[in-house]
Amino acid sequence: MHEKSVNYKNAFRAWKELDIRLKQKNTIDAEYQRIMDMEIQYWKGVLKRIMSIIRLVVSQCLAFSGTTEHLFQPNNGNFLKLVELLSQFDPVMEEHVRRVQRESDKWSVTYLSNNIQDEFINLMGNAILSKIFLDDRQFYPR
Repeated sequence: MHEKSVNYKNAFRAWKELDIRLKQKNTIDAEYQRIMDMEIQYWKGVLKRIMSIIRLVVSQCLAFSGTTEHLFQPNNGNFLKLVELLSQFDPVMEEHVRRVQRESDKWSVTYLSNNIQDEFINLMGNAILSKIFLDDRQFYPR
């Protein structure tokens, strides 16, 4: 009889185990999703802090870069010095600086290069211009 075969019993046991795991949200997909969600939150936190540092440097009319683009080097500029300072007190930036130092590969994403600083400044400037134009339309309709 089919229900008494070894293959049936193994398949039934695997199906029941999967059913339990799905109910408990204890599958590989659920674990992968949890890891992805944590990574998304990490990068949102990093970008929020980097944007805040950029806003501070811009609002104070300070120079961004120095003579080097490496963390914890003399004369690496106001931006990187503020990243270093924040990493001493903020766990998110502390972790980011730790990752940057560990992954010295030139292809790793750090969001600390002068190119990305310029890109963020351009994005912020465009957002400000868009806001100005929207406000202008509100007060001066065509």
